Amino acid sequence: MMNIYNVWISEYAGDTYRKCKEVTEEMQAIFPELHIAKGMVTILENGKDYQHQWLVDTDGNIVDPTKNQWVAILEYKEIKPGDPEPIGKCYGCGDWVYGQFYNSRYCNSDCYLKWKKQGKA
Repeated sequence: MMNIYNVWISEYAGDTYRKCKEVTEEMQAIFPELHIAKGMVTILENGKDYQHQWLVDTDGNIVDPTKNQWVAILEYKEIKPGDPEPIGKCYGCGDWVYGQFYNSRYCNSDCYLKWKKQGKA
């Protein structure tokens, strides 16, 4: 069964490609109970992370009117004001990297040393 948000998304006539900010703001104007979330998404096509904006309903469910610009979104990572912004994913464990460790390809020194010991760093 489709909810009102999915109906709006399916009937949206505008272009959504690279328009996450505009479309989410337009949808929130119609559904003010939705909260705008900003952050990063990891996409299926290439496993890379991209800046994105989406909506969240009162139950915490993601409502993303522009998700169809990609084949699939594997992960949403909301960044709230004041949060450190991730710069990518750790080469070792896949967690988010925030650039706080001297080797910014890894999330922390323990992860780096673990992968170095295995000859993968």
